[in-house]
Amino acid sequence: MIKISIVVPVAPGRNAEVLESLKEADYDRKKYEIIIEEGTNTSVNRNKGVERAKGDIILFLDDDAYVDKGLLKKGEEFLE
Repeated sequence: MIKISIVVPVAPGRNAEVLESLKEADYDRKKYEIIIEEGTNTSVNRNKGVERAKGDIILFLDDDAYVDKGLLKKGEEFLE
């Protein structure tokens, strides 16, 4: 069951650097999905990502963000 959907808007030609820190997350990989939406309009990209999301929780991250390894677990605990 997917609990968290992570939506990352990415401008054309950019890399989603945030994926590197998400690999280190202290959270069951089966409980979250990462949705990358590429395009020139960040808001449109986020909306498209939400349409595809399967999780109960939606998390928006920038492509160049760094995620603390406990973010997903702490976020779920807080929202529960």
